[in-house]
Amino acid sequence: MEWDSTVTQLIMEQLANQMPQSCICPNILFTLEIIIPKMQIMVESPSIRFVRYCWTVAVWCNKTIAAYEMALADDIIQAFFNGGSRQNSTVSLPRLKTFTG
Repeated sequence: MEWDSTVTQLIMEQLANQMPQSCICPNILFTLEIIIPKMQIMVESPSIRFVRYCWTVAVWCNKTIAAYEMALADDIIQAFFNGGSRQNSTVSLPRLKTFTG
């Protein structure tokens, strides 16, 4: 099943706010029940597989933006969360001294 862009945007927004992947679909249905209580808008919710696909897209977008910012930076203060050169998190953005972009 193909999902409307609105559903995909809802999923991406919740992923960006670090909601667990398994909670996203029930959260969408719960929100719709609160906003429009007497209408059943969604008959079927997105699968966890689709949510994980969206998470993969979000991670790659985040890594691409981080690489772009690092390429434009004059000086990099910290590349990873642990303060060193080894990555300890799947999603991490660099701390930059100056940004010339």
